[in-house]
Amino acid sequence: MKTLYEIEGDYLALVSQIEQSGGEITEEMSKALTLNEKTLKQKSEHYLEFIGSREKLCERIDEEIKRLQAIKKSESKWIDKLKEKLVNAVILFGDIKLGLKTITTRPSQSVDVDMDKLHKDFKVTKVTFQADKTKIKEALKDGQKVKGATLINKFNFRLK
Repeated sequence: MKTLYEIEGDYLALVSQIEQSGGEITEEMSKALTLNEKTLKQKSEHYLEFIGSREKLCERIDEEIKRLQAIKKSESKWIDKLKEKLVNAVILFGDIKLGLKTITTRPSQSVDVDMDKLHKDFKVTKVTFQADKTKIKEALKDGQKVKGATLINKFNFRLK
Protein backbone atom coordinates (compact mmCIF):
# COMPACT_ATOMS: atom_id res chain seq x y z
CA MET A 1 0.00 0.00 0.00
CA LYS A 2 1.20 3.51 -0.77
CA THR A 3 2.30 5.98 1.85
CA LEU A 4 0.40 9.24 2.44
CA TYR A 5 3.31 11.03 0.80
CA GLU A 6 2.92 8.90 -2.35
CA ILE A 7 -0.86 9.37 -2.35
CA GLU A 8 -0.39 13.15 -2.09
CA GLY A 9 2.16 13.05 -4.91
CA ASP A 10 -0.22 11.09 -7.16
CA TYR A 11 -3.03 13.54 -6.41
CA LEU A 12 -0.88 16.59 -7.14
CA ALA A 13 0.26 14.99 -10.41
CA LEU A 14 -3.38 14.38 -11.38
CA VAL A 15 -4.33 17.95 -10.52
CA SER A 16 -1.42 19.18 -12.62
CA GLN A 17 -2.58 17.03 -15.57
CA ILE A 18 -6.11 18.40 -15.22
CA GLU A 19 -4.79 21.98 -15.16
CA GLN A 20 -2.65 21.32 -18.24
CA SER A 21 -5.65 19.96 -20.11
CA GLY A 22 -7.58 23.16 -19.39
CA GLY A 23 -9.70 21.61 -16.65
CA GLU A 24 -10.96 18.79 -18.83
CA ILE A 25 -11.09 15.47 -17.00
CA THR A 26 -10.74 12.32 -19.07
CA GLU A 27 -12.23 8.97 -18.11
CA GLU A 28 -8.75 7.77 -17.15
CA MET A 29 -8.17 10.83 -14.91
CA SER A 30 -11.57 10.34 -13.27
CA LYS A 31 -10.76 6.68 -12.49
CA ALA A 32 -7.35 7.69 -11.15
CA LEU A 33 -8.95 10.33 -8.88
CA THR A 34 -11.49 7.78 -7.61
CA LEU A 35 -8.75 5.21 -6.99
CA ASN A 36 -6.60 7.84 -5.26
CA GLU A 37 -9.53 8.80 -2.99
CA LYS A 38 -10.18 5.13 -2.14
CA THR A 39 -6.49 4.59 -1.34
CA LEU A 40 -6.47 7.74 0.81
CA LYS A 41 -9.50 6.56 2.78
CA GLN A 42 -7.99 3.11 3.36
CA LYS A 43 -4.70 4.62 4.47
CA SER A 44 -6.53 7.08 6.75
CA GLU A 45 -8.44 4.22 8.38
CA HIS A 46 -5.17 2.40 9.05
CA TYR A 47 -3.67 5.58 10.52
CA LEU A 48 -6.70 6.03 12.80
CA GLU A 49 -6.47 2.43 14.01
CA PHE A 50 -2.76 2.85 14.69
CA ILE A 51 -3.30 6.21 16.44
CA GLY A 52 -6.04 4.65 18.60
CA SER A 53 -3.82 1.76 19.64
CA ARG A 54 -0.96 4.15 20.46
CA GLU A 55 -3.29 6.38 22.51
CA LYS A 56 -4.47 3.33 24.47
CA LEU A 57 -0.84 2.34 25.02
CA CYS A 58 -0.08 5.83 26.35
CA GLU A 59 -3.07 5.57 28.71
CA ARG A 60 -1.80 2.21 30.00
CA ILE A 61 1.67 3.71 30.45
CA ASP A 62 0.18 6.62 32.45
CA GLU A 63 -1.69 4.11 34.66
CA GLU A 64 1.51 2.13 35.17
CA ILE A 65 3.42 5.31 36.06
CA LYS A 66 0.76 6.15 38.68
CA ARG A 67 0.95 2.60 40.05
CA LEU A 68 4.76 2.73 40.25
CA GLN A 69 4.67 6.19 41.85
CA ALA A 70 2.31 4.84 44.53
CA ILE A 71 4.71 1.94 45.17
CA LYS A 72 7.66 4.36 45.32
CA LYS A 73 5.81 6.59 47.81
CA SER A 74 5.02 3.58 49.98
CA GLU A 75 8.62 2.34 49.86
CA SER A 76 9.94 5.82 50.66
CA LYS A 77 7.72 5.94 53.76
CA TRP A 78 9.10 2.57 54.86
CA ILE A 79 12.67 3.77 54.32
CA ASP A 80 12.01 6.93 56.34
CA LYS A 81 10.45 4.92 59.19
CA LEU A 82 13.38 2.48 59.27
CA LYS A 83 15.91 5.32 59.27
CA GLU A 84 14.00 7.04 62.08
CA LYS A 85 14.11 3.80 64.13
CA LEU A 86 17.87 3.50 63.54
CA VAL A 87 18.41 7.14 64.57
CA ASN A 88 16.41 6.54 67.74
CA ALA A 89 18.50 3.44 68.46
CA VAL A 90 21.76 5.40 67.95
CA ILE A 91 20.48 8.18 70.23
CA LEU A 92 19.61 5.61 72.90
CA PHE A 93 22.62 3.27 72.60
CA GLY A 94 25.29 5.35 70.84
CA ASP A 95 27.05 4.60 67.54
CA ILE A 96 26.46 1.10 66.18
CA LYS A 97 29.51 -0.57 64.60
CA LEU A 98 28.79 -3.19 61.94
CA GLY A 99 32.07 -4.51 60.59
CA LEU A 100 33.33 -1.86 58.17
CA LYS A 101 30.20 0.29 58.59
CA THR A 102 29.16 2.45 61.50
CA ILE A 103 25.72 3.93 62.05
CA THR A 104 26.02 7.40 63.54
CA THR A 105 24.00 10.58 63.69
CA ARG A 106 24.98 14.14 62.97
CA PRO A 107 23.19 17.16 64.33
CA SER A 108 21.28 19.45 61.99
CA GLN A 109 18.67 22.16 62.26
CA SER A 110 15.62 23.05 60.25
CA VAL A 111 13.12 25.88 60.49
CA ASP A 112 9.38 25.32 60.55
CA VAL A 113 7.53 28.39 59.24
CA ASP A 114 3.92 29.56 59.36
CA MET A 115 3.82 32.17 56.55
CA ASP A 116 0.62 33.78 57.92
CA LYS A 117 2.24 34.64 61.24
CA LEU A 118 5.66 35.55 59.86
CA HIS A 119 6.67 39.24 59.94
CA LYS A 120 7.20 40.86 56.51
CA ASP A 121 10.91 41.43 57.25
CA PHE A 122 11.37 37.67 57.03
CA LYS A 123 9.45 37.20 53.78
CA VAL A 124 10.86 37.32 50.26
CA THR A 125 8.81 38.32 47.24
CA LYS A 126 9.58 36.36 44.10
CA VAL A 127 8.46 37.75 40.76
CA THR A 128 8.13 35.65 37.64
CA PHE A 129 7.24 36.88 34.19
CA GLN A 130 5.11 35.06 31.65
CA ALA A 131 4.08 36.04 28.17
CA ASP A 132 0.43 37.05 27.82
CA LYS A 133 -0.11 34.95 24.71
CA THR A 134 -3.79 35.89 24.39
CA LYS A 135 -2.96 39.60 24.32
CA ILE A 136 -0.02 39.04 21.95
CA LYS A 137 -2.22 36.98 19.60
CA GLU A 138 -4.85 39.72 19.51
CA ALA A 139 -2.20 42.36 18.80
CA LEU A 140 -0.67 40.31 15.99
CA LYS A 141 -4.10 39.65 14.48
CA ASP A 142 -4.78 43.41 14.57
CA GLY A 143 -1.65 43.91 12.47
CA GLN A 144 0.64 45.17 15.23
CA LYS A 145 4.25 44.10 15.24
CA VAL A 146 5.29 42.50 18.51
CA LYS A 147 9.04 42.15 18.87
CA GLY A 148 9.94 38.59 19.88
CA ALA A 149 6.61 37.09 18.80
CA THR A 150 5.15 35.73 15.59
CA LEU A 151 1.79 34.26 14.72
CA ILE A 152 2.04 30.68 13.49
CA ASN A 153 -0.81 28.99 11.62
CA LYS A 154 -1.18 25.33 12.49
CA PHE A 155 -3.47 22.47 11.57
CA ASN A 156 -4.39 20.23 14.46
CA PHE A 157 -5.73 16.70 14.19
CA ARG A 158 -9.47 16.42 14.79
CA LEU A 159 -11.70 13.37 14.41
CA LYS A 160 -15.45 13.92 14.20
